Amino acid sequence: MKITNLKKRFNGKLVVDLPHLTVEQGKIYVLWGQNGFGKSTFFRLLTGILQPDEGVVENNMSISYQPQNPYIFKYNCLQNVMLGTKAGNTTKALEILDYLGLSDKLETNAHSLSGGQKQCMFLARSLLTDGQLLLLDEPFSAIDATRCGDIAKFTLDNCMSRGRTLMIVVHNYELLDIFGQNRLVFNETGKIDVTIE
Repeated sequence: MKITNLKKRFNGKLVVDLPHLTVEQGKIYVLWGQNGFGKSTFFRLLTGILQPDEGVVENNMSISYQPQNPYIFKYNCLQNVMLGTKAGNTTKALEILDYLGLSDKLETNAHSLSGGQKQCMFLARSLLTDGQLLLLDEPFSAIDATRCGDIAKFTLDNCMSRGRTLMIVVHNYELLDIFGQNRLVFNETGKIDVTIE
């Protein structure tokens, strides 16, 4: 994926300003910045949900996208996780759900899960998708702090073992370090400062 002169404004205010970025297959990119600085908008531009005011996103990668508030279907936990995945992925789904602490919630109505459990369910669903580029928007926000680091490393290992490209929004310095030095730092002016290893 190549991004060139990407700009997006809302009510005349510049919220995304990225001169250039080449997103490479298999790399990990962490997005950092305060709330309201354009990170979610950037993801929507990459997926085509929003159109830029200026610039081009040349995309040659299939994308899987987990927004901050994913949709919960009127099914149980396991069924929610399996939606959109290939048949035969049940064994892998069960392994991921077990690691995330949901093995005893498989038949539970997804709407009745706690906030942290729902977040783990969404993450499991995302990790089972096949997109070459996985976009995760604050996937650990409701997960208990005592497990957050371990689940972050599990997510990283899962993507790296499959050769997936990951772009992830975090708000925690520990998580920032876990996901490495390829960083997009979002500023109040809309400018995105890029540091690539």
